[in-house]
Amino acid sequence: MASDTVDGEPCLTSEQFFQLLQVSGKGHGLVASQSIKRGTCIIEEIPIVWLQPNTSEQESETALARQLSELSSGKATTIDELYYDTRKIDSRLLQHSRLTAIRMAIFHTNSVSMGDAGQYGTGLFPLFSRLNHSCNANVHHSFNVTTGKETVYAVRQINKGEELVTSYMPAAWRTRKQRTEHLQQGWNFSCACKVCVGPNAANSERRRERMLKIDQALAMYDKGFKPLAGVKIPFTARQALIISEEMLSLLREDTITDFQLAQV
Repeated sequence: MASDTVDGEPCLTSEQFFQLLQVSGKGHGLVASQSIKRGTCIIEEIPIVWLQPNTSEQESETALARQLSELSSGKATTIDELYYDTRKIDSRLLQHSRLTAIRMAIFHTNSVSMGDAGQYGTGLFPLFSRLNHSCNANVHHSFNVTTGKETVYAVRQINKGEELVTSYMPAAWRTRKQRTEHLQQGWNFSCACKVCVGPNAANSERRRERMLKIDQALAMYDKGFKPLAGVKIPFTARQALIISEEMLSLLREDTITDFQLAQV
């Protein structure tokens, strides 16, 4: 079952960095109100609603409906202003009131896992939810177990007037077709960032296709699998290091500077 509802407040300094503004083609988004240095903590936020891990679908649904019904009017309004995918309102959710069903759809559209594979549950962070997607993110988010907060950091210099964007993808090295399918399935939109439709989109696609093959090759090398068609697996640690260095170079060429760069 879920825990009791908790306040959803950002860190005290966060709002000096950005404004919530209309963004062309996206609705609302967070836009930098000043220059932000790489490594700056931009948002720290505890969930306004959250569900514990390892609970049944029925238990989670019951707990979520209860928490939503207990929200103050101010917190309910905060949730009501968020985007939701209408496809998530199914017959199961409509067993509740229409308003509760919509708020549950908002949760399912915007909630994120807390910790690796959601080991600490799933939470809705209203301010964090205002971050739109880009295949070339300038911020990275993660759940801080110590503070119990979703934290957002700048992964490169962000200029005043630039939108703060994160990636909804599990990894950068996905082809445009894979990215489109993932975004359509999860959030019902198509990405129009510079990586997808910009003047250098074709070059970026070639880099990401190569990164995907390297990622597959390294995974199979690590697990001792046999090669797949079109994937050349390294046979020695030196060969693995060489293609890892190639991956690092490709990430930098595509200006991917989040945790994936550090992982490689």
